[in-house]
Amino acid sequence: PDLEIVMIRGCGHWTQQEKPAELNAILVDWLSRRCR
Repeated sequence: PDLEIVMIRGCGHWTQQEKPAELNAILVDWLSRRCR
C-alpha cells in the first residue's frame, strides 16, 4: 500500500491544533501527489 509516515516533532496527539501549518503542508503535498 501507499503508507507514508511523517514525524512532526514537538507535537502531541492534537497535531491539527498544535502544528497546523506543518500538518497542512504535509497534507497538501500528499494530496497533490495522489489527486491528479
